[in-house]
Amino acid sequence: MTMRPVQKPDAEFDWQPRDEAELAALKAAVEEALADPMGVPHEEVVAWLKQLEAGNFDAPMPVPRLLS
Repeated sequence: MTMRPVQKPDAEFDWQPRDEAELAALKAAVEEALADPMGVPHEEVVAWLKQLEAGNFDAPMPVPRLLS
């Protein structure tokens, strides 16, 4: 299986919600995520994704924990 390279989004990406309901749902999801003190440091997620990219599909997911 040939993997295509991941394309980075354009710096000028201008996404707009389709309607007010979608915008409200996105705002609620962001507020919920920001209120949750549990998380995984970015570096750990990147390291895990690199393991997956290398074909180690059994790599354990990073465990969320209380972040300060």
